[in-house]
Amino acid sequence: YGGTPLPELAEEKDKTHKPQTWNAPTGWEHITPQFLDRHAGELTDTQLLQFFNGRLPEWQDALSSRIPERQKVSQLLHILQDPHQKDRTHVTLLLGAAGEGKSVMLRQVVCNLVKADPTRHVWWNTDAGLSTQSLIPAIQNLPRSHTLLIVSDEADVIADKVYDAVDFLLKQGRKNIQFLLCCQPIAWREVEGRREKNFGDFGREIFVKEELQGLSLQDAEAIADAWSKCG
Repeated sequence: YGGTPLPELAEEKDKTHKPQTWNAPTGWEHITPQFLDRHAGELTDTQLLQFFNGRLPEWQDALSSRIPERQKVSQLLHILQDPHQKDRTHVTLLLGAAGEGKSVMLRQVVCNLVKADPTRHVWWNTDAGLSTQSLIPAIQNLPRSHTLLIVSDEADVIADKVYDAVDFLLKQGRKNIQFLLCCQPIAWREVEGRREKNFGDFGREIFVKEELQGLSLQDAEAIADAWSKCG
C-alpha cells in the first residue's frame, strides 16, 4: 500500500506526536475522569471500619457513598467554583488537627470538581519529597484555555514552592491556575514564622484560609449513621 494514509493511521500518528501539555511533573498525579473511574468501587464493611479506625484515606474512600461528606467540603467547593475565583490565581488553605479528615475531604473536593467539569485539570501531590523542585518550569508554558487546580495535603512542605509559583503567576498575569492546600495549624505557623514574605501578603482576594473547628452536629450524625451501617 503506498497511497493516501488511512484515516485511522493518520489519527494514530497525530496522537503520537500531540504534546501532552497537561502532564503532571514528578511528584504529582494528573487527576482525570479516567483516573477516578479506575479507583471507583463501593467499600466493603471491613474497608469502611478500617477507614473509621484511622487508616490513611484512598481515592476509593473519597468516591464512596458510604463515607459522608463533611460540611467543609461543600464550603470549599463553593469557594473553588465561585465564578469570580475561577478566572483568578487563588490559594485556598485548609487547616486542621491530625486525624480530623483533611486528606479525605481534599480528595472529595477534587472528585466533585472533576466530575462536575471534566475540562478542569487537577494535579494531586503524591510525594512532597519529590515535588520540592520549583513548580514554575512545569506551569509556565501551560495553555491558558482551562483551569488547573494544584492540590497538596502537605502544604507546609511545599509552601515555598507554591509561594514562588503564585508570585510568578501574578507577575505574568496568569489567571487560570489555582491552589488547594492543607496541613496542621502548628505546621503552618512554623512556615509563617520562618518566612519574610507570607501568603497573607497577597491579599484576601488571592489567599483564603479555612480552619476545621471540630465536628458540627450534622457532620457527627452523618458519621455515626455511616459507622452504624458497617454490619
